[in-house]
Amino acid sequence: MSEQEVSVQDMAPAALMGLVSSGEVPLSPTIFDANVTLAKEKGAPVEWRPLEPVVTTVGSAALMSRAPNPHTALLFIDFLLSKEWSPREDVGTVEQKFKKSYLDEKYSLEELEVKFSQWENLLRQLFIRKR
Repeated sequence: MSEQEVSVQDMAPAALMGLVSSGEVPLSPTIFDANVTLAKEKGAPVEWRPLEPVVTTVGSAALMSRAPNPHTALLFIDFLLSKEWSPREDVGTVEQKFKKSYLDEKYSLEELEVKFSQWENLLRQLFIRKR
């Protein structure tokens, strides 16, 4: 696989989505379905296909105790946790029904930190060309 010159794009998900939708990057296994949905709404010729199980988290949001605009922040949190964006199994469209893997249910925070490091090393060994 490393002979195929796979490159890692270290950028914000929306920026990476822009590269994919323009054809500069042919695909990405790390783009969130929400980024693809937003791009499609703007007319981008892209699709999101889950590679099951899709790694996800339950999702969370926090509000500062002394937020300058707490009601605005609460509205935003409500939006983030709404049906359209929720990773929960009991909500979502038919297109969003796929097998999900919740890493935060399988591993503690400390274990996840070690796992992410191991997975990154494996990714680099298998896919990234050594120069």
